[in-house]
Amino acid sequence: MIDTRARLYELILEIAPDVAPDLNDDARLVGDLGLESVQLLELAGDLEQSFSIKITEADLFGIETVSDFVKAIEQAVRSRALMA
Repeated sequence: MIDTRARLYELILEIAPDVAPDLNDDARLVGDLGLESVQLLELAGDLEQSFSIKITEADLFGIETVSDFVKAIEQAVRSRALMA
């Protein structure tokens, strides 16, 4: 099984390598890391492929921090497993 947090960190650093010093679970994706909408959509797409889940734009509106993203991914993975 893929480590959710580690994969998310890896993908964030691929999209925005300059955020490394500020990357932590409490970091706000936009406010602290400075990710833009296009980067968030790219990140969501990469996560969908990595975890075989679906992340909608509506889902992204509820995600403020890195930790929020980890929780959303884990919830989507659990939901997918329940449907299988």
